[in-house]
This record gives sequence, C-alpha cells and structure tokens, in this order.
Amino acid sequence: PASAKAVEVSIPQASLGELAKGNIESLTINTSDISITFDSNALMTTYALSSGEVIVKAAKADISGLSEEAKAKIGDRPVFDISVTSGGKNISSFQDNVTVSVPYTPKAGEDLESIIIYYINEKGEAVEVADSKYDPATGKVTFTTNHLSKYAVGYNKVEFKDVDKTAPYAKAVSFIAARGITGG
Repeated sequence: PASAKAVEVSIPQASLGELAKGNIESLTINTSDISITFDSNALMTTYALSSGEVIVKAAKADISGLSEEAKAKIGDRPVFDISVTSGGKNISSFQDNVTVSVPYTPKAGEDLESIIIYYINEKGEAVEVADSKYDPATGKVTFTTNHLSKYAVGYNKVEFKDVDKTAPYAKAVSFIAARGITGG
C-alpha cells in the first residue's frame, strides 16, 4: 500500500544461486515506490557474499541524521534507504551495476534536466550521482550505482552567466553541471 514505510523481498539463497549462475541479464524487483534491477554481475556478487536467505529492502528514510546542507538540497523530496542483507550482514557493494528508479512528480517550475539523485554519505552529506536522470514518460528518476545506501531525489539547478539560455548546448551544460560532472 502507498502508506507502507518499507518493502522487503526475501530470496532464498538457492534461488539466487540459480539466477546468478544462469544466463539471465538482470533481476528486477518492482514495488509501488521503487524499482531495483541487479545486473548479472551484481547478482553474482550478492550470491557470492550471501550466507542464507537474501533480503532486499527499500524504506523511506529518516532525514534527521542529515546535515543541514543536505536537508536544504533535498527539501521535502523523497529519501530512500536501500539495502541487501544476508545472514545478518549488509551487502552494500557490488561488482557491477544496480539500477534504481523512484517515482517523482516535479514541482511547478522545476527544470527536468536539474532533477537528480543524491547519495547520502556516512556524514549525512548529499553528493550528486552523475548517472541519474528524470524521465517524464515514466515519472521516475533513475540512477545506476555499484553500492546501496541512502539516496534522495534532489533539485540542483545550475546556471552560468556565460551560457546563453537559448544556446543549443545550454540544456546539456545545465544537465552535466547539475550532476557535478562539470563546474563553472
């Protein structure tokens, strides 16, 4: 239900092993709030590090531990804590990619190119995820990572005085600057 604060999916270790060793390209777990896709290498890493049942969990995260700067960057946008555990231990780093999609409805006046994902680091700081993009057709922000943790939808509008807003490259410059790929 939409009111759920967390969703857990339990995968038996033997089943995960069959998936990891099989010829599949990816495994996708879909909920009403989030979609998590493990590519074949991420599945293999998860299986190799598992010691029993594997639990994939996505929860709406508490923002009280975030820095004031991070809270300002995120505002009232959603924050998610995404984890994989097995045998009581956290499996957070993967050999390859995990792709995550979260729903988001842009606020009035938001530039779609400036909607991004922030990784929330151990210090509670928000760090731009370069490989993140809002898709208006799906209404989701999608990003790719090789580790799971807390992530938040953010808005990072970056403008440059020396880039004319009507220039054909203005959108691209704004897109890469919002993700911290380049700066002025």
